[in-house]
Order: sequence, then C-alpha cells, then structure tokens
Amino acid sequence: MKLAIHTSAYNLLELPEALRLIADAGYRYVEIAADISESCHFEAHRATHLEVANLTRLLEGYELHLSALDVGGWDAPLCIANLDESARKKAVKHTGHAAAVARDLDCPLITSHLWGLPVANARERLADFRCAFLQSIGEIAPLLATRGVRLNLMPHPGGFIEESDATVDLIREADCPQVGYTYGISHSFVINKPGQTAAEMIRYAGKMLTHVLVSDTHDVCRIIAPPEVKAHEHTVPGRGDIDFAAVLGALAEIDYRESLCVHLISERDRMVDAARETRKLIEQWLESKRDQDQTERPN
Repeated sequence: MKLAIHTSAYNLLELPEALRLIADAGYRYVEIAADISESCHFEAHRATHLEVANLTRLLEGYELHLSALDVGGWDAPLCIANLDESARKKAVKHTGHAAAVARDLDCPLITSHLWGLPVANARERLADFRCAFLQSIGEIAPLLATRGVRLNLMPHPGGFIEESDATVDLIREADCPQVGYTYGISHSFVINKPGQTAAEMIRYAGKMLTHVLVSDTHDVCRIIAPPEVKAHEHTVPGRGDIDFAAVLGALAEIDYRESLCVHLISERDRMVDAARETRKLIEQWLESKRDQDQTERPN
C-alpha cells in the first residue's frame, strides 16, 4: 500500500511550502486539496496547461507523486448532485476537466464528497438528489474511462446521504467501474449504523473501497457538542477511540492494496510533528502486518 498525506492540514501555507514540509516528513505520495474553498491548493477544475506543467515541476522538485486530487464536491462548481440543472451540468463539465488534469499529472484518482445542493433539508429530498447524482455519474463515466482516471465519493455529516453502507449502495447502483468509495476512518462514529463498527463498514464496502483516509477521533459520546452536529476529529492515530488493529485487519480481509492517506486537519497547529509521528506509526503497523503474514505463510 502507498502511504500518502493530504494537504488540507497545511491550508495556511502556500502549496510549495506545504510540499516541502511533506517531503521533509518522509512522504513520497500526496493528495492535493484542489477546489476546496477553505484549503484550495490547486484549482483542478479550471487548471491550464501552464499550471499543470508548473505543478508537475514542483512535485518533481520534491520527489513527490500524486495519489489523488481532492475536488471537495460541496462547493457548487464541483457538486454533481445539484438540483439546479444548469449548475449540475457545469459541475459535470468541471469534474471532467479535473479528470483530464489528473491524467496529465499522472494522477490515478480524483476524490469528492457525496454532497447535495441546496443543502437545506437535503435528506428530505433524497430521491431527487439520488437522481441528480446518478444522472451525473452517467455523464461523467465516459470521460473517466477516456482519461483513465477514477472518481471516489465519501459520505460526510450534512450530505444527502450520511451513512457508509448507503453510500456504498448508491455507488454500486451507479455501476461505473471508474467510480469507487472513500472511507474516512475518523468518520467511523458518525457514518455508521447504530452499533456498527469500522471493520463492519469496511467489509461491507469490499471491492468498492479504493481509497482510505487515515486519522483518529474520539467517539461522539466523548465530544461535547449537540448530537445533531455529529462532531468528530482528525488527529494522530492512537489519540482517539478508533480500533486501528481491527481497521487494518478488515482492510487485509478485503485485500485492500490502494493508498492510505493521512488526513490530519485537527493537527494544523502542530503538523510538522504530527505528520512524522503518523508516518512512523503506519509504517510500523504495515511492517508488523508483513512480518505476521510471512510467519503465517505455509512453507
């Protein structure tokens, strides 16, 4: 598995400085926050050939490779489940452009959130949002196939679908080989069914799961906030309540071989140390898993 880190936690820095710190922390793969209003490091949906060339040189200078471009999905330019038909069509066009840019950057994946606009009373209009989403995927699918790029969706509190299993079901219904599921580990306590564990959600997703964001959080019962907020954190693994042994075991069960992307937006005030600490932890876990596999392998 490739170990990457997301630039969203470096949102107060310009991209060159963020990439320098990421390289210094020992990472070789990076997911760039593109087109995200609060941390836009690269506007993939309207990037020019010159901007693509400049980003390519920047990555090469730090010996970094792109694992993904995160286009957000909750801002109107890239929200493909928009009930305004004109805005939806523009989002499809922009997503296609982002896929073309990803191809030119030799990046295999663009990621987004399962979000709907207008956001007010979104879950009361679930059927409408589902139709808009499925229509958009039907229009985007040929563009993804032509460009050889995948699109992944992730549920998030506030979206028209918030649960992990229901998101997986919708992606399966879309039936597009280039569209998959992103599991954010720190969302485990806010996208689960009552009593459902992270491992159970991972096993349910199965082969649809092709991208994992890694961070820790406390259970919602430990966070002082109104229940409807569905508060969660994105901290260094081991600082919260996520059972990472169970998570890694479930990923092994489904034979997950894609990227693990560190996503530490709750550590913005100490990102240099947090990035290094998390990299070392994950590398230790993966090495321990390899040693275990070799020990259990029959002679």
